[in-house]
Amino acid sequence: MGKNPKHKQQAVKKSLIQLTDFQWHILTIAYAAILFSLNFIRIFDNNFWGDEGFSIKLMKMTIPEMITATSNDVHPPLYYLFCMVLYKIFGTHGWVYHLSAIIPYLGIIIFSLTVLYKTFGKEAALLFITFSSILSNALTYDLEVRMYSLAAFFMVLSFYSLYRISILNHDSKITAMYLLFIVSSLCAAYTHYYCIISAAVFYIALLILFFEKRVRFKHLALTYIITIIGYLPWLKIVLNTTASVTKDFWMTTTPEISSSMLYFFNNNDTIYSLVMFCITVFLIFLLRTEGTGNSFLIIGALSAPLTSLFGIALSSAYRPVYMDRYSYPASVVFWLVLSICISKLGKKSVYTLIIIAITLLEGIPNYIDMYNEEVKNNQECAKCVAILKDSIKENDILITDNNFFDWTIFEYYLPDQNYIYTDSFYDKLEDGKNCYLAWSAYLTDDEIIWLNENGYESDLIIDDGLIGDSEFYFYRISKK
Repeated sequence: MGKNPKHKQQAVKKSLIQLTDFQWHILTIAYAAILFSLNFIRIFDNNFWGDEGFSIKLMKMTIPEMITATSNDVHPPLYYLFCMVLYKIFGTHGWVYHLSAIIPYLGIIIFSLTVLYKTFGKEAALLFITFSSILSNALTYDLEVRMYSLAAFFMVLSFYSLYRISILNHDSKITAMYLLFIVSSLCAAYTHYYCIISAAVFYIALLILFFEKRVRFKHLALTYIITIIGYLPWLKIVLNTTASVTKDFWMTTTPEISSSMLYFFNNNDTIYSLVMFCITVFLIFLLRTEGTGNSFLIIGALSAPLTSLFGIALSSAYRPVYMDRYSYPASVVFWLVLSICISKLGKKSVYTLIIIAITLLEGIPNYIDMYNEEVKNNQECAKCVAILKDSIKENDILITDNNFFDWTIFEYYLPDQNYIYTDSFYDKLEDGKNCYLAWSAYLTDDEIIWLNENGYESDLIIDDGLIGDSEFYFYRISKK
């Protein structure tokens, strides 16, 4: 007699659910490839804002020139060295510059598919891949030509190596983990200054492990000494930068503590951010209380909040020197902590599916909006740059009141064009020469009256154009 059809259906259903580990790994790789592709196709964008222009500017310098330039700025040099390598290999193309963010993001994906999958299982890997690919913060910094993606990669390695140190005790592999901890922490600190604070939390944790007799004094002392020696070459510059920044810096406001905490799971939805933050905190202490978790989860979760609180406290005591994005590298560790927490729960597969589904339902529309906006802005930028290049001749005068245009943008898009940066063009016009204004607003009635009274006429060539994130108005000013 044949089997009962109902039993056949149950057998088929069971076979679909109970995939082998190899099959789950393949599915996880395919899932990661899809999410990575969604971000990779965005690298062909060629619309850069001012800070990205600064990164590109430093890429093209010699190493001594770059070191001097960034030592006078507010960021350490490792990211720019990484950018210079990419520039030397691939040349000057918009997609090359975006590789400086995409490659570290790819590193996080590979870490998830290998180390994280092996250590904590498919649930942790799937969650972390999702957060790292589709949250609003990730969508920004997986592409932006800035150091945040690279810093996040190093922070993840630093946290993982701390975890391995905490469980290996005196295992023969522990030396390699100490080396990874030192190198990744130093690299993070050489990538972004606020990573010094984030990594310092891990070094305090190492000290706690020593008092718990889980770390030998020799290992502890060598780790601290090597790290201090490794950062000494840049320490004087850090102190000088801190002194100058607290006296004179462009920031004027300080984030609220509440907004900084919600920033960690920023997905353009306050409720989502709040719920995910609360779930992370709850699970950390639940697992710790039940004895199924590890103290390293608390340490990992503390890194981002303590970084934010330090920046806010420093800003309140002296002057604004902190923005929420400075905690982004530690925020990625926060995502990793939640991913690991979920992987330790009894119904981990169910919870993983629910969180991934909610995150994708929130994140995919955000991605679509961001992608469409980037395509639109890239086209608008290309059109505006083409008009500028076609309009301005060799001896013409270009004047702008936009700080980003003056700082980096015109140097990137109009490398051979001389220009003047000023907030008033009256004394910059020259008889017998065509003058052009890349202005941040329409000319006022007073400015138009002055031009008429002094024998000039103005023609609006670009109305509400866009380069980078700067809207502008492009005028030709000529003698009547």
